[in-house]
Amino acid sequence: FFTQELVPAIDQLYPTFKDPKRRAITGLSMGGRGAWWLAWRHPELWGAAGSICGGLDIRPFPKNWDLPKVLGAYPSQAQNWDQHTVQELVQQTAYRGQVLLFDCGTSDFFLAVNRTLHNTLLQLKVPHVYTEQPGTHNAAYWGQAIQHHLLFFDQYFQQKKS
Repeated sequence: FFTQELVPAIDQLYPTFKDPKRRAITGLSMGGRGAWWLAWRHPELWGAAGSICGGLDIRPFPKNWDLPKVLGAYPSQAQNWDQHTVQELVQQTAYRGQVLLFDCGTSDFFLAVNRTLHNTLLQLKVPHVYTEQPGTHNAAYWGQAIQHHLLFFDQYFQQKKS
């Protein structure tokens, strides 16, 4: 939907930059997972991606958010889960040059999976910006973090102008 319908519809209705170097996607929680998952799979659409407290690996949460209804039981349907996990995607497909940003609160239940992805990216020598700040999985943290993301993407876009 996002890549085949939403982005083309927005491009048709509004004056947009179609160059991926002029586009970014970010999200929080599962939206952060979705933003990274879409950007990693579609570098032709997005040159930068962000995630705030993202569920970048959902496998440690096999009974949460009705995921078994969508993906099947884990681990018996592990392949389905792997296909929808950023951690696995990063390990299985090549990095294609996107600018990557993610952060997580130090009391967030997604902290461990964010740290694991950070370490994986370091091992793979994938450039990225990762930060941890005091906070948990709530609106107070997200409100602070989105300001950092917007500033980061503004600086990214300013560099692309020159």
